[in-house]
Amino acid sequence: MMKLTSRLFGLFLILSLLLPASCGARDGEESAETERVPVTMGEEEIALPAPEEDRKTSEADLPETVMDRCGTLFWNGREIPLFRSLGGETRFVQADAFLEAAEIEAAEEKNGLSFPLGGKTFRIDSAEGDFLVEGDRVGDAARFENRFYIPLEPVAEAAGFARLDDGETVYLTRTVRSGDVPKGVRVPVLMYHAVSDDVWGINELFVRPSEMEKQLKYLVDHGYTTVTFEDLEKIDQIKKPVMLTFDDGYRDNYEELFPLLRKYNCKATIFMIAGKLGKTHYLTEEMLREMADSGLVSIQSHTVSHPKLAEITGERLREELRDSRIELARLTGRIPFVLCYPSGSYNAETRRVGAEYYSFGIKMNGGRYNTSTDPFLIPRHYVSRATSLSAFASLIG
Repeated sequence: MMKLTSRLFGLFLILSLLLPASCGARDGEESAETERVPVTMGEEEIALPAPEEDRKTSEADLPETVMDRCGTLFWNGREIPLFRSLGGETRFVQADAFLEAAEIEAAEEKNGLSFPLGGKTFRIDSAEGDFLVEGDRVGDAARFENRFYIPLEPVAEAAGFARLDDGETVYLTRTVRSGDVPKGVRVPVLMYHAVSDDVWGINELFVRPSEMEKQLKYLVDHGYTTVTFEDLEKIDQIKKPVMLTFDDGYRDNYEELFPLLRKYNCKATIFMIAGKLGKTHYLTEEMLREMADSGLVSIQSHTVSHPKLAEITGERLREELRDSRIELARLTGRIPFVLCYPSGSYNAETRRVGAEYYSFGIKMNGGRYNTSTDPFLIPRHYVSRATSLSAFASLIG
């Protein structure tokens, strides 16, 4: 009798658990295909409906899209692979790799993630498969091998970076535009050329390494901060800024100057003649790339062949300005945005064409730079082999 009562009680429990599910099916609230979760009652197993929350999580995942490598993105010098889906035209970048290269932290969300860039908020919505900027859909997100992928074009456009694109390689570089520079700040800009005891050219262009070290030590000891053009957006926040620029791109800039910059943690800008790379007395590609990657040296344009720009026009002028920019971007992964006029030669056409490719133009000399100055007429102080430390101090004081 006791065994029969136990069996009846067990049967009653099973029926009571099954009854809500069967009623729900009659009401049209659940189909016969609903996923069920196994539940054991004594020695028997029953399939119950899956929790509603589990079904939503599964449905929120983007479907897998097979991706193939299609090129390379250089983001501020950092190399990131580009991908396309099979048969697709949209270029994608893997989200984690992009965020790491851009030094951005993303916020994880229930259905995707979001991150800031260029003053805007980007979001991957994995439930809808959307890629959004400021809440507006601008493209499709994708998922491959359980990683998010984001479309390149909306990111590039919204970021507002300088861009070069040959179809297979894309360069995106954070540059400073003249309109973003605080006005009325006085910045001494110093013009150098070679740093060496081995004088093989015009004597006055060769600053002795021992004197270069004294000058860098003076800057550090007296509270100056060496800056590059990349720092101009916040120049009003920098106490006692000074800019060191070196024309032409001589090999001693790597062999003599670069170790001193590292020793004193100072920054400098090198205006490279793109067509002289690897030539006798000039920097090699490897030297140029190492300095650019150090974070201490900004590589900017000094044209392709160092002509007097006021004496050339038309396509020749354009080639000198455009092609040097492309070549230096290819070598460093960063797009130059400053042009130094060779021999200080320029005219109205030089400035007009230069503005199509660059944000700033630099003269040979003319005094101290005030950030309210015409951005294509930035003056410099000349430092020669004969410049004493006291004379150097007067140039920047």
